[in-house]
Amino acid sequence: MKKNLLYALALATTMVACTDDDYTDWGLPQQNDPEAAKSVSLSVSAAETIDFATVTDEYVTIFTSPTATADPGATVEKYTVTVEGKYTLPVTMSQSNGQVAAADLEAALVELFGRRPTERTMTGLVKAYVKNTDGITVIPTATVTIKATPNAPIIEDAYYLVGTPNGWLIPNGDYQFKHSGKDVYEDPIFTLTFAAPVDATTGERIDCWFKISPKSSFEAREELNGFLGCATNGSQDMEGTLVPKSETVNPGAMNLPASDGAKFYKITLNMMDYTYSVEILEFEEYIYIPGDHQAGTTYADVPEWGWYLPTAPALWGANFDGTYTGFSYLKGGFKFTRNRENWDDEYNYSSFTQYSEGLTGEGSGNITMENAGFYYIEANTTEGILTVTPMEWTIIGSATGDSNWGTDLEMTYVTEDESWTYTGALVAGEFKFRANKDWALSFGGASFEDLTSDNGANLKITEDGNYEVKFFLTRSTTDKIYCTVTKK
Repeated sequence: MKKNLLYALALATTMVACTDDDYTDWGLPQQNDPEAAKSVSLSVSAAETIDFATVTDEYVTIFTSPTATADPGATVEKYTVTVEGKYTLPVTMSQSNGQVAAADLEAALVELFGRRPTERTMTGLVKAYVKNTDGITVIPTATVTIKATPNAPIIEDAYYLVGTPNGWLIPNGDYQFKHSGKDVYEDPIFTLTFAAPVDATTGERIDCWFKISPKSSFEAREELNGFLGCATNGSQDMEGTLVPKSETVNPGAMNLPASDGAKFYKITLNMMDYTYSVEILEFEEYIYIPGDHQAGTTYADVPEWGWYLPTAPALWGANFDGTYTGFSYLKGGFKFTRNRENWDDEYNYSSFTQYSEGLTGEGSGNITMENAGFYYIEANTTEGILTVTPMEWTIIGSATGDSNWGTDLEMTYVTEDESWTYTGALVAGEFKFRANKDWALSFGGASFEDLTSDNGANLKITEDGNYEVKFFLTRSTTDKIYCTVTKK
């Protein structure tokens, strides 16, 4: 004769590794779980969908009405559930419902699917550890569907600054926060660096008031509706919590008071916890390299002899600490300038005390490159170190026709447009650019228009054919590194 068994047992909530033998036997010699007896079975019912944004209890229900049938005198010692074959969690029974620690289940959910607040469906394998009258432990199993949504705020794909720098006009792309391009729930950090505002007449620093516009408000061309601000209008805090507009709250604007030492501001948003922080920066974001190497380029209005500031190659100071890096073809004389408008505060030969091989000069004159070529340049202006490394560039990837990524296609530097160029056959596939046939430095990206060396995504060719590929590294006409891919 058989009967239904329902048992409750409070268990520890720590997530454990996935294994079939994670239950300690009762002094019996067998080491592995035996096959379940034919007279034992288990069934469970799915629980309601879990929304972790509303969960306040320590435990959440993942199945209901567990029913184990077994020989008379058998007892259920415990339940476990293995989620998606990877995460085995102990189950606590409460009023005939199987529950697991909310933190453990959400951790598994996020690891499987990410933090984006979208309902996900998981499969759980429920095990009931049953002790029979003859002392043998058998393990019947049942499958349950678990539906759950992670707890996370709404994070949009883009944010914009609106305030003193743009005259409180509807947001534009000039003040869009930068982002890595990853899923915003994997990387919720957005940053924007901009020049401290000045009075148009006197040139003196002025207060910088601002709010933050989400992409939805930007695209709707809304002005103040939907903007993020702070709890107290005019807050001068260098960090704080972003407050969204609601029926009861109209957030105030943040205010960065005028400071002679502030050349730039860097605002960092963490949209996972809706916080902001502000840094005052004394170094420029870019410095520029006018010189003899510009002669022969075909950019508009560039004189044949070169030395033209508006299109001089740029070095980027990513950390605003006085160290700048970038790429340029170099030959003859050159120097560095702090802006594209004038020759104030130049960095000349005497600005540095340590040089790479091939660089010469004298006094406060130009720096001279003895060996013409294309270089990676690092100018450490605080320690006076100037380093140049020669570079050749190639295309590598399955788009070259080598699915093993073992073939480099040579590119040629073209002085006229400052590009590395490849012309020839490519096949549908993926590729990257890399320097000196080595993976120490490579470029990829989510799009051709904005490439990154920070483990950028593979670029893609969608059709076989003959192509002209141009790779632009010098930042002469834009602050981005990019490429163009043209099918011939």
